[in-house]
Amino acid sequence: MTATIAHLARYPVKGFSPQPLDAVDIPAGGVLPHDRRYAIAHAASKFDPAKPVWMRKAQFLQLMRYEKLATLTTSYDPETTAFVIERDGKPVARGQLNQAIGRKLIEQFLNAYLDGAAPVPVKVIEMEGQAMTDQERPVVSLINLASLRDMERLTRAPVDWRRFRGNLMIEGVPAWQEFQWVGKEIAIGAAKGTVIERIDRCAATAVNPENGERDLNIVKMLTAGYGHYDCGVFVDITSAGRVGTGDAVTVSG
Repeated sequence: MTATIAHLARYPVKGFSPQPLDAVDIPAGGVLPHDRRYAIAHAASKFDPAKPVWMRKAQFLQLMRYEKLATLTTSYDPETTAFVIERDGKPVARGQLNQAIGRKLIEQFLNAYLDGAAPVPVKVIEMEGQAMTDQERPVVSLINLASLRDMERLTRAPVDWRRFRGNLMIEGVPAWQEFQWVGKEIAIGAAKGTVIERIDRCAATAVNPENGERDLNIVKMLTAGYGHYDCGVFVDITSAGRVGTGDAVTVSG
């Protein structure tokens, strides 16, 4: 069965807004380049930069607990690692994340902005060779937009794909068809992979990406309406290749 890529996105800093992409080269056994390259450890985090190991999302700023992050929009330059934070359309912080002074500028803004809403002070962290995703294993997430539209029968409101923080948003196949792909081989543009599992969802999906309000209890609605709280699937990329919007997504078998 064949679908097409409608949207392609990565999240250079965990918990912050997506960076839309027209095309990207995905490596075998990896994530989209720069996806969750950085994270922000809060004051209660046990992450030790001197002895870095992958940790679960509770150790970092993320929308599940800190919905105020959704009121900020960000941009990122992969060539320079320049990270810009905007609020209400105006730049409020800027810094290069590969430089100590740049990280400090971002941290100073977040400390002031999140004081009282999250444990501060915070620290920008990076772990060599490890994306700071919710999965220790490097995977790419795929969301079927038809499934989100079907979900709107329950929510009685639009369901924005950004709530699910996916990498590949696809069109052209029936709602929930993606669940039948688990264990099958998949071609995504010039890349290939294996669909390994469904994605179980958390309270982060309740947060409206436009205003930071918790306005839809997606997990509760999924559970009541479908008997599960899954949306989307993880793909293990087995063969590198370039992937772009409009490219075909074909599942074998």
